[in-house]
Amino acid sequence: MSTSAAMTTTVTPEQVVEKYITDSKNHPLTLQKFVAEKRDFIIDNLILGEDYKTRWSSIFFKIAKSNNISVEKSKPNWDPISLEYVDRLFGKKKTPLKRSTPTTTTSTSTSTARPLSNATSTSTSSNSAKLSEEDRIKFNKMFTETLNPKNFWRLSTGTVVELKMKELAMNCTHEHPCLSMIFDPADCVWKNYFTEEELVEIEEHNKPVIANLSTEMSSYLKNYKNLRTLTELWEENDKHHFHRINEPDMYWAHTSVSRAIDVLLYNIHEKYQTESDLMKRIWVMIDSCFDAGNISAISGESVSKATTTRVNFDRSLAGLNSMSRQKIGTKTDILFTTKFFEFGTCEAGKNTDINNTKTLYESGMKIPKTLKDMLYVLANQYPSHVHQLKTCGFVISGLNMLPLLMDCPKGYVARVNRPPSFFHYPTCASDFYKSITNILSVIYDAKMVMNDVNELLNDSNESPTYGSRHLTILPPSFIPLEKTQSSKKRKFNNIDSVEEAIS
Repeated sequence: MSTSAAMTTTVTPEQVVEKYITDSKNHPLTLQKFVAEKRDFIIDNLILGEDYKTRWSSIFFKIAKSNNISVEKSKPNWDPISLEYVDRLFGKKKTPLKRSTPTTTTSTSTSTARPLSNATSTSTSSNSAKLSEEDRIKFNKMFTETLNPKNFWRLSTGTVVELKMKELAMNCTHEHPCLSMIFDPADCVWKNYFTEEELVEIEEHNKPVIANLSTEMSSYLKNYKNLRTLTELWEENDKHHFHRINEPDMYWAHTSVSRAIDVLLYNIHEKYQTESDLMKRIWVMIDSCFDAGNISAISGESVSKATTTRVNFDRSLAGLNSMSRQKIGTKTDILFTTKFFEFGTCEAGKNTDINNTKTLYESGMKIPKTLKDMLYVLANQYPSHVHQLKTCGFVISGLNMLPLLMDCPKGYVARVNRPPSFFHYPTCASDFYKSITNILSVIYDAKMVMNDVNELLNDSNESPTYGSRHLTILPPSFIPLEKTQSSKKRKFNNIDSVEEAIS
């Protein structure tokens, strides 16, 4: 047998989709039927870190359109593929996930609160833009022309944090937080650039801590410690009353406990259907914590002013070119803000599985970039306080909640601080005390952090000056070229968008 005859021909996803779509036996054409019939092939071609739903939906509709073949609306069942993906991702199956490009390591994140990051040369996740050569040139120009090496963060070993971040950034094929000078010590990719001792030094330097609840609040919550039935919780709750105006923090803690008991009594934690249900009925304690005070919690897809500033960074008056249209910033589920400044954000998803793509992307990319945008605005108005500023975020994944805190401990590094795991909403009487205490502690601590930063700014002696500031305090978050062109929406036959197919 000849060598060429013995060679195995690799069939690409595009070839399989093309053959399926052009075969009239598969008409009328639906994505649902394709996913069901080609499930094994899709599973065998899963790629580490990819948003496989969007990838396969995009291929399917693009090829259908190029062949002028209509696609009927349908609801694909992605669950079997999702389960297989997670099993392979965490090593429960012998068959590993493919990588989008060769890498120098096979390390993946297993901590429940760690963001998913690929190895050194790639960084792909849901909605992560593919980088072009122009993107690398743009980042390198920002790094070399606007950052002062004298201000870099030099570790005790002599390693310079910013230079290692640049090294990773220039190796990335897809957008990664390092391009925005964001450092998340929980991201496993950094193990390829720093020693364990160096990572500990970065994480521990002026590390923020979650403050203890007040003595009064702790004493109140301990009343629920040894109660084992919902009736006992309910009866204990009825014994306490706090003044709305004179005791706002205690009133918030008490009403939060009352609502949590109601959630369990009426099984709302098992019956909610939408993100709106989740935030309105279960996680309402986040909004209500800010009822009293100078910082407001605005819910319902509010647009961040800080991210709007970032995406319009290069917008100017018409001259050689016409004035570009104003772009809209990131929409958030909750925005923590005063009249002029933003101090935090919250993103929610109804899926309790913390390894779902939406949660991984929001905790690893979307929220950190939004917090960096807020930190950037504050730092540029109050440069002398850059290393004292903090912004806070919450990631909600069903009944799980992860707090994030961003600061700039040294140099130009925007550091993400996170606990080792998610906190859980109580699901029964026996875990009520521990769960509700943890949740209220991190929410209340975030409020105190935001209040402290707001008071710091109000008490600042920063003097106003004329002239443009040419000295970079913090660089803005990075915007890949691919995302600046994303306003041109792709359209497919008989379907509104790919999102409709993957939701």
